[in-house]
Amino acid sequence: MLSAFLMLLSSLSVFAQEKSITGKVIDEEGIPIPSVTVSIKGTSTGTVTDFDGMYSILAKAQDTILFSFIGFESQEVLVGDRNIINITLAENTAELEEVVVVGYGTQKRSDVTGSVASVPEERLENLPVTDVTQAIQGTTAGLNITQGSSVPGSSGSIQVRGVNSINGSISPFIVLDGIPFTGTINDINVRDIKSIQVLKDASEVAIYGTRGSNGVILIQTKRGVDGAPQINYRTYTAFEEFANILTPQGPESYAQKYEDYFSQAFPDREQDRILENQSEIDNYNLGRTTKWFEEATQTGIIQEHNLSIRGGNDKVKYFVSGLYLDQEGVIKGYNYKKFTMRSNLDVQITDWLKMGLNAFFANNNFDGGRANLLNATVMSPYSVPLQDNGEYLIFPMAPELLYANPLLGLTTDRYERERTLSGNAFFEIKPQFLEGLSYRMNTSYTLNPYEYRNYEGRAANNNRGIRKHRR
Repeated sequence: MLSAFLMLLSSLSVFAQEKSITGKVIDEEGIPIPSVTVSIKGTSTGTVTDFDGMYSILAKAQDTILFSFIGFESQEVLVGDRNIINITLAENTAELEEVVVVGYGTQKRSDVTGSVASVPEERLENLPVTDVTQAIQGTTAGLNITQGSSVPGSSGSIQVRGVNSINGSISPFIVLDGIPFTGTINDINVRDIKSIQVLKDASEVAIYGTRGSNGVILIQTKRGVDGAPQINYRTYTAFEEFANILTPQGPESYAQKYEDYFSQAFPDREQDRILENQSEIDNYNLGRTTKWFEEATQTGIIQEHNLSIRGGNDKVKYFVSGLYLDQEGVIKGYNYKKFTMRSNLDVQITDWLKMGLNAFFANNNFDGGRANLLNATVMSPYSVPLQDNGEYLIFPMAPELLYANPLLGLTTDRYERERTLSGNAFFEIKPQFLEGLSYRMNTSYTLNPYEYRNYEGRAANNNRGIRKHRR
């Protein structure tokens, strides 16, 4: 029995041990394929094949190795007891025939020599996200999205293949429906997007000059289709909580902390008060405590409603959509509301002349006073937020004046709006006497008004009162 148990342990140890797996990846004609991605499924471990199609990777017997390359069918292989795994990849003809948008038109993916990455349309359709950066995060190699803030309505910064400048802009050039985009990424309704192409190679972005030095992101919105009107309504509700919460000190440990401090700072004196500040002592004697973190935070709620209508015939096609987003953050007062409308119209005037009109409006609303989470984390549990008359206490730990009530910001009348109004028209001419020749003229206009107003009075610990206003 003991020997059987030891044999079982030995077999389990061998099964979990990593070993070096080598091999060669070729196509159906026996030609080595370089730059094939070789990765352990379900992990971040991976490598690529060299010029001769050779690779080497550490894996366990129970691991599955995934081989993938653009234009070929991916393959999954269980390692098992093998040390050498050779793979033959078959061409994916459907992917090679796929049409991608590049700076100077469209091409088949098989004809593109530069680096063009596509974001799957299914991802844009189904993910419950509030802006484009969240939808494309982690979708393509070399595209880095950094979420610098979790404030509702904030967008992540986008980098294509790393930082390309020390003190200049590192954001890629965004082109929306063939027109340079000058608004914020928040203005674009994710549900309106048909495709996103990321141009990373110098040959692909050359047409945009220096504006494309940090890469180019091409976004195409949905258009009308032949047939009866298609009405699509989508809605979702989501709840947000803090991912990690530091447990604050309770009342007993807070009082013990002051006792320990006093005994070390004044070893020759007898402690004459339970806490430092008089307001804390009063609340201690009355048994009143406050969980400040819970006072300043809440369960975040996201609600989105999206309605779109599309249809048309062989002469006129249309797409109209509207979006309303309401997001309440996990910190009280951090709210965000967004309303967008879009209209895309295509008219086939003659066999050789086509015109179109794209227009959209976006209103980003950041109104509302905000609680101070930092002050909430340093407040004494033996302090209270409200006076007997129901108004906020300015200094809950009086006579301590260093930290004001973290909820004072909720009394301010804060107004912040960011709007975008954009419209562009195009004419496309395709002479019938010369096949393949087309000429397209675009014209556009964009308006980006911004307004911020805020007043802080005595209730917000500003005895003089201050009004801020900027556009």
